[in-house]
Parts: sequence; C-alpha cells; structure tokens
Amino acid sequence: MSGLPKAMILTMKHALKAYVAKTFNLYMKPIVHTRYMADHSVVTRLLRFILPANPVYVEIGAGIQGSAPTFHRELGIPKENCYLIEACPNNFPLLVNNTLGGYRHFHLAITDKNAEVPFYIYMDKTRSDYPSSKLNTVDRDYAIARFGGEKNFHEVIVRGVTFDSFLDEQGIKTVDLLMVNCEGAEYYIFDRDGAFWSKLGFVMITLHIGWGTADTLRETRYRIFDRFLSNGFELIGGHERADIEDSDHNLEYFFQRKGYGRTP
Repeated sequence: MSGLPKAMILTMKHALKAYVAKTFNLYMKPIVHTRYMADHSVVTRLLRFILPANPVYVEIGAGIQGSAPTFHRELGIPKENCYLIEACPNNFPLLVNNTLGGYRHFHLAITDKNAEVPFYIYMDKTRSDYPSSKLNTVDRDYAIARFGGEKNFHEVIVRGVTFDSFLDEQGIKTVDLLMVNCEGAEYYIFDRDGAFWSKLGFVMITLHIGWGTADTLRETRYRIFDRFLSNGFELIGGHERADIEDSDHNLEYFFQRKGYGRTP
C-alpha cells in the first residue's frame, strides 16, 4: 500500500473508519431488550489499519481473563506490551492463571488518588456467578443493601493509584488501545483532568450499572462522556450520549483521539 498516493490512502482510511463506525453499531448484539454487547471483531477491522507497530494495550478491570489474548491474536500486540489491571482480590489470581506467558499483571485499583481502596466482597462461594465482579463493590452502603448486611461480606484493602501515576511508574508514553470496565473505583478515573488524556489513542469503555445511586450514576456517565469530547476525542461507535438518560444497563463507547493514528 506504500506505493499508493498519499491522498488516496487518506481517502481509504476515512472510508474504512466510516464503515467501521457504522458496522460497530450494526453489530451491537441485543441481549435483553435494550441491553447490548459490542462485537469486538468489528473493531479490529479499524485497529489493524491504524495502530502503529508494537502498540501498547492497557486493560483496566480485566476480570479473570480480559481481552488481551484476543487482541494479541487478532492485532499482533506483543504480550509484553499488554498491561492487565484487576483490583478484585478474587479475580486477580484467576486473571494471572488464565493469561500466562508474558502478559503484565497488576493487582491495583486505578482511581482518582494514590491511596488504599477498600473492597467489599460477598462471601457466598456457592453462587454460580462467584467470583464475579458483580459480587464486590467499593461502596460500603451499596454492599450493605445489596448483600443483605455487613455479616455477608468482608473488606479487603487494595492499593489504589491514579492513571497518571501508573503510566509514569511503567514508563508508558502512549497507550494505543485502552479498554476499561468501569464498575466501581474506575468511574473516578475519567471524571477528572490529567496528563493521561493526551497519551491515549483508542478507548473502548464500558460503563457498568451497580455503582452509586441511579442519579449519581447518570450524572457521572454524562460527565465522563463529555470529558472525552472536551479532551479531543470523537465517538467512533457504541451507544449514543442520549442513551445515558434512561439506561438501566451497561453502556459501551468506542472513542478515538482526533489526530491519532498511523500516518501513511
């Protein structure tokens, strides 16, 4: 492709980007009524063309496996360039066990300050969804209400750092692809200013339910969405801003920082 005129390559990139933005939404799979899950295979059509060689991938809230193996396989992202972060004490050992062979693992809570973060974990190991992230929270009042009182959960302290601090500690200058599952402490990451905004390329972010009150969750989602736009990002695909108002489900957004991408 390097032999093609630059103008033609730019036109092709624009057309592909528009195509992916459209198909990303077409491939949003209905689960229950207005609940959706994005087909990440569509996203890779754009990323294969725009990501630089040896891109850096960071996943915050990687759960018990994360998406790194998929992006390593589909995009060729080196395992040593994949930074997998999981705060839940139950999930982290499973994450390490499920992503062996070179991936970087961090038992941290990325949040709005460098301080310890308490996790409240439901203790019923007989549940079929144990140790799902649905069974832990950083909100004590929510834990009391959700888990039926203090006798049904225990507190675990996890190290918390800001995203800027994490990037500085690891010497990361650019995060080409960031994936975030906002389920608790992660909501505070993007509800603030920071140097990290200018270091991001693509961001896939899922704003989960089950955090704070309905009003607080709605207001925070609006602020996060608007912060992406005010920090120079454009929405490539996923839900719309208007979906925030009455949503009782998870919301997925796919952003790209304007001007980011491999140049012909």
